[in-house]
Amino acid sequence: MLVECAWAASRTKTRPGAQFHRLVRRFGGHRNTRAKKKAAIAVAHILILIIYCVLDRHQPYQELGEDFYTKRQDPERYKDKLVARLASLGYTVTVQPAQAA
Repeated sequence: MLVECAWAASRTKTRPGAQFHRLVRRFGGHRNTRAKKKAAIAVAHILILIIYCVLDRHQPYQELGEDFYTKRQDPERYKDKLVARLASLGYTVTVQPAQAA
């Protein structure tokens, strides 16, 4: 039942839906059916944790939004990671801030 709910949640713009898409990419991509199934099981686990917390704390669920995982990232750290990755491929990178439009 929870896996069916996870498949439904994967089509929504919610935190569990965003988690599904993150996990599918990590497990092998959207063309890989095994990756989708593994991500659905993981999202079912997340849903059971959400249900448990709602029942345990007697508080309504607050949706954190589909951009929850992107807001957690530090932009400077992400930039440094991408520059290091390009440097490992043999490129020299200079980073400049974007000009205001």
